[in-house]
Amino acid sequence: EDQVEALMSLIEGGGKVVILAAIGYTIYRWLSHQSVKRDDSDHVNYVEAPDEMKQSSKHLSVFLGGGISGCPDWQSVVRKEIHQQNPDVVLVNPRRSHFDVSNKNLGPQQILWEFHHLRSVDAILFWFPMETLCPITLYELGQWSVHPTKPIFVGCHPDYQRKLDVEVQTKLIRPNVVIAETLGDLVLQVLNWTKQQ
Repeated sequence: EDQVEALMSLIEGGGKVVILAAIGYTIYRWLSHQSVKRDDSDHVNYVEAPDEMKQSSKHLSVFLGGGISGCPDWQSVVRKEIHQQNPDVVLVNPRRSHFDVSNKNLGPQQILWEFHHLRSVDAILFWFPMETLCPITLYELGQWSVHPTKPIFVGCHPDYQRKLDVEVQTKLIRPNVVIAETLGDLVLQVLNWTKQQ
């Protein structure tokens, strides 16, 4: 229902490109429902945009929110470290291996994909690297901070430009969230959470 409402509001308030992207994304999801990347295990433990996550109640899922463009591929580091310790965790990565910037429909499709998967996962990891400001990630952190039932894990590189803002704003709404300063510490928080579930 939430996805339908989101699509309807985009269609009502958007232009031609948004409408076409919403229709294209809906058709894509329908056609590729089972299309996901697999590791060597017998279940899906990694989903990369634009693939879809298979809903499973027996495996915990974590969205990898954070810098995508203008920064190193930190998502692959997190994936490796988490799956070395717990290969059952489903990691949902919005960073595409290929993003055609000349295709104007991909931007709205990516936004819809992220909107859907942020709501579908069990928890969200946010990483703020030093190389970029990550305005979309800041927006998503603010949005999900006010949902106390969804666990969030937040980390900022020590040289991230808005580190103080992230720390103070997060503490005001989620005082129990400990802001990690390294990817390793952030991964440990996620792994500790998976052991308690």
